[in-house]
Amino acid sequence: MRSLKGFVVEPIFFDALSGEFALNSDISNRHTLGRLAIATYTKGIDMDSILPYSRFLYTPSWIKVESEIVCVHAGSLFLEELHLRSSSEESFSIKSTKNTDFEPSLSLEINEEQVLLIDQELSHSAATRATVARHAQTFFDRISV
Repeated sequence: MRSLKGFVVEPIFFDALSGEFALNSDISNRHTLGRLAIATYTKGIDMDSILPYSRFLYTPSWIKVESEIVCVHAGSLFLEELHLRSSSEESFSIKSTKNTDFEPSLSLEINEEQVLLIDQELSHSAATRATVARHAQTFFDRISV
């Protein structure tokens, strides 16, 4: 298992990934995109990376989905993207970037269609966390039938 030393997630991004969801088949077991991203880094396969980016792939035991994270090397390894793909080609992507004013920005895509863009006043927001979790829940509901 890979150490988390040198692995950085912007607090605002991790907060957005921290909303809980459950699979229809096991509603008592709660998951978060944040924990899935961390597992992808610590347990995943380090793919051929092209600097300044590194990619890691992982398939969790609790759902048949491929989890991929993209990190950028900037002194440490910063998490920038989380992508999920099912065997039925359903996809879910969330990206942390900077807008034109170098403020944090968050983009969420489902099946390559943008469903959420927060480009201003992104903060530690319960509403942002709940919205991302709701979209994650919908994605996992669709692929776990």
